[in-house]
Amino acid sequence: MSLIFKVSTPLARTARPSVAALSQVRAFASKKEEDPKGVAASEGIAGSAGFNAREKSIEGQYARQHDREQLAAFRKKLQEQQKELDAAKANLEKLEKESKK
Repeated sequence: MSLIFKVSTPLARTARPSVAALSQVRAFASKKEEDPKGVAASEGIAGSAGFNAREKSIEGQYARQHDREQLAAFRKKLQEQQKELDAAKANLEKLEKESKK
């Protein structure tokens, strides 16, 4: 077994890449290739037309729901203020009748 170890040790040293080779940076440029659907391959799922349409739809749905909630809150506040106004008018009429007597 030691013979195999001695023989394989020099081979293992020569087969390893040097530190300089590992630290090299390789740069390349590639053009965008389009798939048959017309979507650039580098864009992936987030770049697809279906994803964008769905995301826009979800955002629109959220905005409409938010607007509905705001309108409901405004209507509730308007009703409360209308009740206060009616009570103030009734009180004013009562005071006017009492002052005429």
